[in-house]
Amino acid sequence: SFLYSIIPIFAMGKDAHEYIYTSTVLLVIACPCALVISTPVVSVCGLAKAAKKGVLIKGGLYLENLGKLKAIAFDKTGTLTEGKFKMTQFGCCEGVDPHSVLAMLASVEDQSSHPIAA
Repeated sequence: SFLYSIIPIFAMGKDAHEYIYTSTVLLVIACPCALVISTPVVSVCGLAKAAKKGVLIKGGLYLENLGKLKAIAFDKTGTLTEGKFKMTQFGCCEGVDPHSVLAMLASVEDQSSHPIAA
């Protein structure tokens, strides 16, 4: 694997990125002990690819758990798309004044240190 990456680069002037990548793939496939390093390599590659696209994932375990998802739900408040928190709809039980409920909620939210309590 090492020679496969070094000889074409230095002897033939080939693209270093391509040959280093393929030699790493060859190492992971050909060597049984490489199975031990293949999991961290795949996790790091997945985290790096997600980060390039603007998605921050806490770690490899969370990345693995994404593969087990059967369904995913997103809110439609614009939190994910715009990064701005807003309430789009509010409802109360019958006979309850919505203005007083909103006033109580606002006073509770005012005391909160949660990131979306602004």
